[in-house]
Amino acid sequence: INDPGTAIIAMRALFELYLYRLTHYPPKVLCNTVGKAAIVVEELSFEKIFTDTIIPIWNYGKADRMLQKELLILIPQLQQIHQKEVFKKLLSAVEKEQEKQLM
Repeated sequence: INDPGTAIIAMRALFELYLYRLTHYPPKVLCNTVGKAAIVVEELSFEKIFTDTIIPIWNYGKADRMLQKELLILIPQLQQIHQKEVFKKLLSAVEKEQEKQLM
């Protein structure tokens, strides 16, 4: 991502995927044809997925007002679905960065 417009498009797509993942849980145990557990799947936590994908975008563009405004719209939308600490932390970082720019 090398410009704010592309970052915003990427974030919107990621937030759609986050929403899906917040509301759909992959099975942790896969069964064979007779119903016996055959495979136990270790899934990445939502928090790991979120931070591994959104933090690089934030780190690259955190001084950009367009990116900040978009995150101020997108994060509360996810918070309506689930109150996760990772959302609060990023929202706080965005708000702090905005305050810096206003001074």
